[in-house]
Amino acid sequence: MSPTRSLFILGVVGVCGLCACKVDSACHAGDPSCQPSVASLLAGGDTLLNTVASSASCINRSFCLTYTSADLPLVTSFVGIAGADSVCANDANRPASVVTVKAFLVSPGTRVASVTADVGDGQLDWVLHPNKQYRRSDGITVIGTTGANRLLQLNLNAGFSFVADTLHITGMQTGWTSPAGGDCGAWNGGGTNAGIGFGDALDASSYFGGTLTCSSGPVKLRCIEQ
Repeated sequence: MSPTRSLFILGVVGVCGLCACKVDSACHAGDPSCQPSVASLLAGGDTLLNTVASSASCINRSFCLTYTSADLPLVTSFVGIAGADSVCANDANRPASVVTVKAFLVSPGTRVASVTADVGDGQLDWVLHPNKQYRRSDGITVIGTTGANRLLQLNLNAGFSFVADTLHITGMQTGWTSPAGGDCGAWNGGGTNAGIGFGDALDASSYFGGTLTCSSGPVKLRCIEQ
């Protein structure tokens, strides 16, 4: 590596604090537009650059963080899975260390946890990593650990929420499945019902404890570090 490039890389590390961020402007660690800049740097394949990029993800750590959003007035307070992800990314409860985040939310054809109950097959854009421990945003409280199928092993060690009985919209039904009709028209304001989970539950009701009508509220989103 040339001395000039070495100095440039060290400058990136110094400015960004080992986060995946732009070097030409002030960057919030959760800004998705930071990612392409780092990706282009990785083209050289240097070890130091790979270290910079991996620091933006929890995939190489022993655990990932989770948090719950502020109250949403209605189940349909966002549009689509992308809208839910955006709510999580911009929520005031997001820990500063969390760079990339997705909503713990399913919709057939867009985000799928399991096609067959409790199997973890047919996953699509699913938010949990395999064999990974998940903790609350305090970084201490262990919620649970996924198996090789990327589904949390029940019963959980602790609920997702610090507050009892909070309602988290998930779109799921029994066995982590996401059959049509439980996602308020693909989270676009149509449909009738939404699957919900309880924030303090340790069993399967943590992800499916019943349904709410799409005009119900307030509710929360469950947000998962990537």
